[in-house]
Amino acid sequence: MFNPLPFPDPGSRIFSASSPEAKAAVVALLAEHDVMEKLRTPSASIGMVATDPERSARDAVAFVESRGFQATVVMDAEPDLPIAFVVTDAMVGTVFNFRRHVIHLPRPQPA
Repeated sequence: MFNPLPFPDPGSRIFSASSPEAKAAVVALLAEHDVMEKLRTPSASIGMVATDPERSARDAVAFVESRGFQATVVMDAEPDLPIAFVVTDAMVGTVFNFRRHVIHLPRPQPA
């Protein structure tokens, strides 16, 4: 994928909160937006940049399933962003996410 920026876009790594109370607050916020229900309560996400996020997520499902694990693609966890998530029993509390390069994501809207 062509990257016109002077720095790479390696994806994202989102990890657990700093305390049980902080995690509970984040989980509650995500639950309000149905993210937790759609992703089955993850506490972390491994993000990867992809030209075609949905296809990459489906390829990841096939890859994980070929090794004996179950996996599914979730496309609507972040309705305003084109991110494809993979929920799998190969990892506990962690999902994969695939998104396009940051220059191809929608611009943030003012609050």
